[in-house]
Amino acid sequence: MQKTSKKVVGIASGLVGGFGENGVFKFYGVPYAQAPVGELRWRAPQPVKPWKGIKEAQFSPIACQLRPPGPSDSERSLVQSEDCLYLNIWTRSLEEKMPVMVWVHGGGFMVGSGSKGEYDGTALARQGVVLVTFNYRLGPLGNLALPGLVSESKYGLSGNYGIQDQIFALRWVYDNISNFGGDRDNVTIFGQSAGAMSVALLCSSPQAQGLFKNAICQSGGLLCPPREIPYEEALRDGQEFQNVLGVTSIDEMRRVLVEKLVKVARYLTGKDEQPKKLRFAPALDDVIIKDQDKTLQEKARIPLIIGSNRDEANFFTPMMPPVTMESYKSFVLRNFGDKAPIVLASFPVNSDQEALRNLSYLYTCNLFTVPVYRLATMLSDLGGDVFVYRFNRSSPKNSAMGLGASHGEEIPYVFGNVNGSSYDGTDRDISTTMMKYWVQFCKTGSPNMEGLTCWPRFSSGINNYLAFENDVSTRCFTDEAWFNLL
Repeated sequence: MQKTSKKVVGIASGLVGGFGENGVFKFYGVPYAQAPVGELRWRAPQPVKPWKGIKEAQFSPIACQLRPPGPSDSERSLVQSEDCLYLNIWTRSLEEKMPVMVWVHGGGFMVGSGSKGEYDGTALARQGVVLVTFNYRLGPLGNLALPGLVSESKYGLSGNYGIQDQIFALRWVYDNISNFGGDRDNVTIFGQSAGAMSVALLCSSPQAQGLFKNAICQSGGLLCPPREIPYEEALRDGQEFQNVLGVTSIDEMRRVLVEKLVKVARYLTGKDEQPKKLRFAPALDDVIIKDQDKTLQEKARIPLIIGSNRDEANFFTPMMPPVTMESYKSFVLRNFGDKAPIVLASFPVNSDQEALRNLSYLYTCNLFTVPVYRLATMLSDLGGDVFVYRFNRSSPKNSAMGLGASHGEEIPYVFGNVNGSSYDGTDRDISTTMMKYWVQFCKTGSPNMEGLTCWPRFSSGINNYLAFENDVSTRCFTDEAWFNLL
């Protein structure tokens, strides 16, 4: 690694130190809000207080998680803390005025951070963008709705603190990113899974308007409205949480050790039927989070890349109870309503192994492929610029494990982090191509550029998308087995 001398950048709250490495300047652990601890637990994020001296580049603690991250998560910091509202910046120049890409991490609103190794922004920064990742509050600390908290909110509501963190981080970027070589008027937000769900919510949140121009949603399960938790249901969940804690006031709750909060949250989420419910997830409060079905016009004004992976559910099926022919039938009846007989006739099973294979396929279709198609159709019909992709590439490692192109597998390709023996030359070629598309979209609102396969705008009359596999090609959704089940 070729390191250069330390860099110091001044922002409104103080000085932050970074360092150069292989042509990219890196600033880790920059605070974008006060630590939400003590009296600030379950309050909207507050501006950072000025500090003296230089805050050196160091990854911050990650948000408290509903499961402990392990070595496989590649977290730069495994330390968990409520004091987690920090961001990280990669830039090749402090003087240029480059487009900005802000990554919203996934993890079901229960786990994750902006400091995972696979989110390293070095390769993207070399392409001429400023890359930002950040942490936000998760689980009950990020999304607890409770009647006792309502009076403290200027909106007369409670909950959605994690989404408020995301908006606050975007405001920080708007106010400060020019000091790191970024163009605050050309920001693209992108995310995967719950991060993509967040991006979709931000596209129609009044509080986030004007803070970004373009959006990318990667594998955002349950993207199609209406999927948000109703506010009244969130309040009931919050009351149950308080009851299980055994406390009666907000003051008492703010004194409860965070380890106990996480333990109780883990217990309650274990009771819930997945994927029907994400207990500690954003709630439809109609102020911060608007009804997605009523805000499609707002979304249609924002250029959008949206897509999913061919084998999404292969990531989840190992976490499920053993799949049998009977449980497969129950899944279809529960999830496909009056279309269930058609689904069962189209995808029959004669063994438990076949049931598992079909369940994985239908799970992928129900939660990812179909919502992507439906949202793209609705936005395209409203005149939106929508570009749809399907990631079909299975790396050598995933192929050996039988996972295919499962949930999250596109992330290292988008970030240009496909090094080592798990990947081969084809993977690196696909990664280079995906980065070019993503960066070009960030720069211009269209992914198309000379030298790349033309990526046509999605049209509901053609149902076209771009496939990333051993090569890159344009395809049509009508060729898919699930299409006639819509």
